[in-house]
Amino acid sequence: EIAKAEAPPPYPISARLHFLGRQLSDLAANGQPVPPEMTAEAIFRKIELVWAPAPKTAEEEQAEAKAKKKAPKPKKGEPEPPPAKPSGILLIDFPADMHEQVAFEQQLRGHFSPLLRLQNGEKDKQLRLSAALAPWWGCEG
Repeated sequence: EIAKAEAPPPYPISARLHFLGRQLSDLAANGQPVPPEMTAEAIFRKIELVWAPAPKTAEEEQAEAKAKKKAPKPKKGEPEPPPAKPSGILLIDFPADMHEQVAFEQQLRGHFSPLLRLQNGEKDKQLRLSAALAPWWGCEG
């Protein structure tokens, strides 16, 4: 719903979620795979927005004040119940593989463990090859 808005919202978390939503919808429209890093950041930003909602605008505060005036007041001696906050977040089927796990851990911690690094890139192949060939370089002669 945030991504469908034309202009990004002024609240930084909402603006970033708006940007990510637009990118995700563009990728889905073009039939391209969604990178796990983008999915992990979108989930992280949504969780962040649930726990720290955007400040209310003046119009929202006025509407809320009108609703409070119309609502029945609690009896004397009864405290007004505070608004309920979620007690936790449940992610189902995420992360599903190692790529998603690494991306999500990086979002949560700000860094990821080198032990979880996937070694399937070109640099990683070169490192493994150089480690295998290094003992033989001194024997050339």
